[in-house]
Amino acid sequence: TPVTRTLQEKMYQAYDFQFGQVVVQLVAGDIVKQECDVIVNSVDSSYNLNLGKISASIYKHVDKQVQQECHQNRIDGCDYFRLTSAGSLPCKWILHFVVPDDLQEMSDSFLQLLQYADSDALQAKTIAVPCLGMGNQRKKLESVILFFRDSIQCFTCFGSVKCIQYIKIIIQFVKLLYHAVKKNHATTKILTNLPKTWDLTGKPKYLNFVNPQSEEFKAIENRLATAVPTISDIKIERVQNESLYRLYSVKKQEVLLHLQSDRVAEMDLYHGSPNYETIAGTYFNRGYAGATGTLYGKGTYFATELQTAMKHCDRQDGYYTVILATVLTGNYTKGYGNMRDAGVNKDGVLYDSSVDNESNPKFFVVYHDASAYPKYVVTFT
Repeated sequence: TPVTRTLQEKMYQAYDFQFGQVVVQLVAGDIVKQECDVIVNSVDSSYNLNLGKISASIYKHVDKQVQQECHQNRIDGCDYFRLTSAGSLPCKWILHFVVPDDLQEMSDSFLQLLQYADSDALQAKTIAVPCLGMGNQRKKLESVILFFRDSIQCFTCFGSVKCIQYIKIIIQFVKLLYHAVKKNHATTKILTNLPKTWDLTGKPKYLNFVNPQSEEFKAIENRLATAVPTISDIKIERVQNESLYRLYSVKKQEVLLHLQSDRVAEMDLYHGSPNYETIAGTYFNRGYAGATGTLYGKGTYFATELQTAMKHCDRQDGYYTVILATVLTGNYTKGYGNMRDAGVNKDGVLYDSSVDNESNPKFFVVYHDASAYPKYVVTFT
């Protein structure tokens, strides 16, 4: 009947969103019918393909060899997914993904999965993904949307995408998901004005020397001299990473929405790392958490005092190189060693960072790669 045809048309319609050069499609349909390079399967840590609704559906279309591959094909450095052939499915490969319980860990591991699919190993142009986390884990729709958005934003903003052109998210209730994603995706379209101090002439580069005669230089010089009066021979480089700056600005808007009245959204803090050039060109990667300790959480650490950052920074020929960053400290709580995110308070208000001491913090720890922007790289003796 005409009514039935209309319902079928609505069921199988798709909605598109643009993330950089990648098109994300919300598609109502069946994961096993997707004609693409890679499909993602949701499995538990045993990698038993007969367990779970999505995995069991896929298992009906593959043979025992795929199950054997799933047990055997470990990928170095990838703890949450494995690659197999696809049996009789209309795709080339299956990436079997163990969905972590923690949302931040879920986002990080899915980002790693996208990077692997995009790498020379697979060179995938299209990838289909079920709506992860809404099955046995029963995560809220809004949490799943934020997970997909953050992962795909990071994938398209940090570094160049080599191959992937389309990411299909397969779900039954596509219209509900569309309206929710549209609301959240609007934040990615905020028109962020770049800082007026940036030099946008010539070929773009991440590190740009600041003129020692400028007010910009003198303000930072005075800040450093106040912190450590004995420093001299100061060189300041401004970080101009447009992708990270825009992503940081979007994250700042989220922090402002739930900021408590007695907190400030952001602070200028110090970070010591020998990898300052990599950070300037990419972001503060929480994958390195633990390199200098995880006493107050497994995130990226920032110090209120310059001397603290100097203990962990790059040192060559008597010169120290430290990053002066702007950090979304927002609502914060006391941190502890096993924290993977800052959590929420008793009223359900999000924490944005953890600290060593709530009344007088010396350390701030953030758990999102867009929660800090490296404004300046400063070298001095």
